[in-house]
Amino acid sequence: MNCHDLRERTVDYLYGTLDERQRAAFETHVAGCEACRTEVAALERTLGQTRTALELTSDEPPARVRAAVMEAARANVRHGRAGLWEWLRSPWMLPAFATASLMVVFVFTRKAIVDAPSVKQRMEAPSPAPAEE
Repeated sequence: MNCHDLRERTVDYLYGTLDERQRAAFETHVAGCEACRTEVAALERTLGQTRTALELTSDEPPARVRAAVMEAARANVRHGRAGLWEWLRSPWMLPAFATASLMVVFVFTRKAIVDAPSVKQRMEAPSPAPAEE
């Protein structure tokens, strides 16, 4: 094994995923190469510090964070029960009301608009021949 191969397999070595033959070749090279030994030692320290840091962090958030979240949830519940006026003032209400109003107007006036005599006359009238020059 050379230095290039060792660099490619260092992570596998540190996580213990090399088979016996590869592990023996890795350790033999590290024993004889000062540069690789220094690099592997530095990565082992880094991995150890990372594992220690991860073990020290708990899954529970700090008490102040939990208290702030709970207070925000309580405030949302208190203010979340808006009345009819707040519901009517919601940002989507005006476009929804306008769309519904246009639909009602169209339903009641479509007969007059679509079936108007002037529309029928224009549809049935022959188109004038183009003027010749």
